[in-house]
Amino acid sequence: MDGATLPTGSGTSQDGVRHASGFDEWKRMLGHRFVPVRLVSEHGAAFTGTLRERVLRDVSVSEITADSHRVIRASSQISPDDPALLKLSVQLDGGGLIVQDGRQAVLSPGDVAVYDTARPYTLAFDDTIRCLVFAFPRSAIGLGTGSLREVTAVRIDGSSPSGRLVVPFLRTLADTVLDLPQAQALRFAHNALDLVTTLLTDVLEGGHHRVRRDRVPTLADVLDWIEANLSDPGLSLGRIAQAHYVSPRYLQNLFSDRGDTVTGWIRSRRLERCRRELADPLRAGEPVGAVGRRWGFGDPAHFSRAFKARYGVPPARYRDLSA
Repeated sequence: MDGATLPTGSGTSQDGVRHASGFDEWKRMLGHRFVPVRLVSEHGAAFTGTLRERVLRDVSVSEITADSHRVIRASSQISPDDPALLKLSVQLDGGGLIVQDGRQAVLSPGDVAVYDTARPYTLAFDDTIRCLVFAFPRSAIGLGTGSLREVTAVRIDGSSPSGRLVVPFLRTLADTVLDLPQAQALRFAHNALDLVTTLLTDVLEGGHHRVRRDRVPTLADVLDWIEANLSDPGLSLGRIAQAHYVSPRYLQNLFSDRGDTVTGWIRSRRLERCRRELADPLRAGEPVGAVGRRWGFGDPAHFSRAFKARYGVPPARYRDLSA
């Protein structure tokens, strides 16, 4: 289930800081937070942990400090009805291990990695640790399912050029998120998602994701370019092919290999941009039609139908429900 908001299950309480004295209390706090997981630790009653968290509709920003433990999401715990979430972890203190999709990322302070709650994973912390965890719907990231599967459990060096730009922003957001007004915090969180998209695209391209005339563009190249041009009403298959010096058929094959189409991807990303703006309290006075036009939907009726097909309600109703 690829929802536009985060669930508020039995393991999620109000924003703020919560402390656990004993591992049973920690399991009650985190065992069903967004999706079911199994937690294991040898510390028992001596375990201590602190969760500092704010849930901003479609993004959760958390700072976790805890004694050594493991988090396991097994196949038997995964349901088609679970939210399709990505989680991004920034290691601050201590070491961590993330295992998923046949890979493992060994994290030191400053490192970053992502994992997908739709598939089994294991998190292992053998020492007292402190880390940031950002949770958000997969649809909030401008990368397809196939591309996302390539970056799970991959260590991203926080000292790399992209890491040096993105990680400080994520740390500052986590440090201040509890003190920011809702609308401002939500906007900064969405800025963070855009930065995460850039960071993951850079990982896919090995740090070289700019399109050049002397090589054939990859899918990540094309997705990156589309994301930067979503607001252009003239964005089309032909325009994208021309910008990348390839044929339309080449682009169609790139997308068909992952079960998608160019126009379908553009529509999906534009709808996600519209959804974010409709949920933004600072844009509450803007006409719904203007939001659609800004992201390429010139016909209000078509925009309303497409939005309802994706999110279950028309855009105006979605804005009311988000207020």
